[in-house]
Amino acid sequence: MNQITFEIVESLKPLKGDFPENYTWEIQENILKEIDLKINGAENNFEKNVSLKLKLNEALENANEEEFLKLSYWFIKKWGGISGFKENEKNNNKINDVRKGIIDFGSIASFSKIASVFNPEEYCIYDSRTIYALNWLIFRTKPNGIKYFPTPIGRNKTLQNFNISTLINFFNIERQIDDIYYKKEEAYNIYCSLLKEINLNLWDDENWKKYPFYTEMLLFSLSPDQILNEVKKNIKIEVIFPH
Repeated sequence: MNQITFEIVESLKPLKGDFPENYTWEIQENILKEIDLKINGAENNFEKNVSLKLKLNEALENANEEEFLKLSYWFIKKWGGISGFKENEKNNNKINDVRKGIIDFGSIASFSKIASVFNPEEYCIYDSRTIYALNWLIFRTKPNGIKYFPTPIGRNKTLQNFNISTLINFFNIERQIDDIYYKKEEAYNIYCSLLKEINLNLWDDENWKKYPFYTEMLLFSLSPDQILNEVKKNIKIEVIFPH
């Protein structure tokens, strides 16, 4: 484990205790009926989502192509809330590519959702909110001289109004943009490898160590407003105009 990963793990440790109770992504009961899937014994949003991920993993592993597409579109559009994601031949092909380990970065927030439930020991969801939190943790550790993850387009207004990439770019103003961020063709695999390493060193439960989605869910639970308040508290910018 390198120093950056160690620092991220240490930053997350104080937050991991309460996060299952604070995890806010809700699953509406009515959408579960569309795929005839029941979640029994889950008491809160966190437990429901974990149960859903594991049940979907089993369903996808045993699905034929038609069933795989149906479950994938459901997970992206209904669970993920990306209602505008089109059901067409182009996306059918890209969804089928996920089964081969080929994930298109062009719509990474969508296709990584499928990868994260089809192969949850290897892949995680890559979305704007999670990347926002991860980039901030990296920035806190070492603001310049290190690479960051490109942020996909998100719907959260805080993320849109305060783009953390602007802060990163400002503190790395002497570097070329291409040198500040991982290339899109490599970013997702590096992200998943980093989350797997963090996950392995963050949790005590051996079962949790297997699935990096636990760390991804923790990063997602760090609200953009919470991070923005920390940015305001810790970052001071002084502008000096020449006389």
